Amino acid sequence: MGTNVRAKISKKNPYWISKHRFYELKHYCLQYDEWRRTKENLESVLIANANRVKLRMGSEWADPTGNLAVRIHELDAKMRQIEDIIMRIDPFIAKYMFVAVTKGVSYTYLQMQMEIPCSKEYYYKRYRKFWWTLSNEKDKEAVT
Repeated sequence: MGTNVRAKISKKNPYWISKHRFYELKHYCLQYDEWRRTKENLESVLIANANRVKLRMGSEWADPTGNLAVRIHELDAKMRQIEDIIMRIDPFIAKYMFVAVTKGVSYTYLQMQMEIPCSKEYYYKRYRKFWWTLSNEKDKEAVT
């Protein structure tokens, strides 16, 4: 997947974010499938190691099971964040938007392959709102 050159969105648009912020968030969302696979793998390791206890490592105690659980929770939170924003923006086209933001596909793909039931204008307004909302949520996370 290459970086497509797109028309610039006017700064007057209520959902405007900078080009570089957009690409940062886009690449964040494109990791969704990687997070899902990692989470599944960690869950299987967690189940296999459920009976393990804390290990002594030097002068510190290590808790590999707890560390796995924390990592699974972090991955799950990232995935839920994307899913929740999409559902809040528009449940009507949520499944199409989910594919677009996690796979990087265009409206044309959604229209031709998935038969998205809305106009391009309707879709892109919500698509831009998704990125704007995600940007705001990520900014709030950075502050806390």
